[in-house]
Amino acid sequence: INIPYRIFNINVDHQNGDLSIKSTLSLEHQLRSDTYFLTNSSPQDFHWDLRELYMQWFTSFGEIRIGKQIHAWGSADENSPIDVVNPLDYYYLFSAGAERKLATFSTATDLYINNTKLGFVFSPVHNTHRTPGGDDDFPISIPIAPDPEQIFEIDDKPYEIGGFINQTFNFGDLTFSYFQGYDRIFNLTGVNVYGRGPDLSFSHIDILFGYRKTSVMGAGSVLLLGDVTLRWDLGYFDTQDQNTDINQASSFFPETYDSLHFSYPLHEESKYYQTT
Repeated sequence: INIPYRIFNINVDHQNGDLSIKSTLSLEHQLRSDTYFLTNSSPQDFHWDLRELYMQWFTSFGEIRIGKQIHAWGSADENSPIDVVNPLDYYYLFSAGAERKLATFSTATDLYINNTKLGFVFSPVHNTHRTPGGDDDFPISIPIAPDPEQIFEIDDKPYEIGGFINQTFNFGDLTFSYFQGYDRIFNLTGVNVYGRGPDLSFSHIDILFGYRKTSVMGAGSVLLLGDVTLRWDLGYFDTQDQNTDINQASSFFPETYDSLHFSYPLHEESKYYQTT
């Protein structure tokens, strides 16, 4: 089956006093297709992936982590709507826990005050999902694969920031969280119509995509009721397209289709919630 899969993971940790370095290295393999060498001369079909590498500093008030790392948010074990800090690797979508996540270059802090835990996370870069390109045997693929020229770059600083507060009680715990960043996968942002100078008889239409700015307010809880444990999470999403002006050169023969006649930014926005 022509899909990538991890053969094994290696965890290498080193600790010296209050400082520790944690890393996860994996070996991934994918069978080469019959046409592989038509576009790639590398004979490699095994790939090393440094999935995590970060420094952890333990202090009197909590801990600080800096580097490429995987985060875990939410009270539910799997599929929490507020566990959005890391993008997903769709090739491992049916795996559990951290196996299906992609690490991000980020800084995270956990503060402990009696029965209260405060968490903060910051990433200076926009992180996207790893999605199948439709050229292998993976049963799920995105319906469209635009060219890079059709993707509108983020004009604003693409940083991601979030935090949570967790309070422990005798009957369980309660968590409230907030996260702001940009979508992990592109969305439709507008349409441009180009002509050859003033001539529109053979026009070209560009369908453009971008990443909407999204904020997530979350709540979750773990309730201990005797021999029964209840877990739930709720996420409220507010997402808005930031591209108010989509004027740009044509992605198809810009020397020929050199005049922009019509531009239709869609200004999409949506508010919805998810629960687990």
